[in-house]
Amino acid sequence: MHQQTQLHPPLFSSAAIRAMDPLDIVSQNPSTSFGEFCKVKYMLIIDQEMEEIIFGDLEQRSHVVCGGHPRTHFYQAFLRLAKAVWLLHRLAHSFDPAIEVFQVTRGDDFLDDYMESVVKDEVLMDDESNQKAKVGLMVMPGFVSGKDHVIKSKVYLQADRCV
Repeated sequence: MHQQTQLHPPLFSSAAIRAMDPLDIVSQNPSTSFGEFCKVKYMLIIDQEMEEIIFGDLEQRSHVVCGGHPRTHFYQAFLRLAKAVWLLHRLAHSFDPAIEVFQVTRGDDFLDDYMESVVKDEVLMDDESNQKAKVGLMVMPGFVSGKDHVIKSKVYLQADRCV
């Protein structure tokens, strides 16, 4: 069975963005889908407590909440990462059928069909208690295309499960 992949027009609007500095993109038009994506992801990833520990205040967060994009080194690094993730999502959704991105969270059971440990040769099941290994941290999401094509998520296992 041959599965044909077609690129949809949204991918082509991403081509110009790929070459641009992400701070320039959000500065020129903060309400673009990329600007909104960055705002939402920043608020999800960098919580108030973390920001206060890093910067000593919530000034950067307030700026982002109001639709601004700070010119700090930290936020610029965040924008570069957000741009890479955003472009990857756009690419994944440009195929027909769309490629689905899946994520795992801390404490999820390790599933060999969908996950790969970053540390090689870890014991994935405790023979004595018959317990499965648990995810400690996801470092790369996984991808599924159709029923049979999987790119495994890369994870670190919880420290108490590593041997």
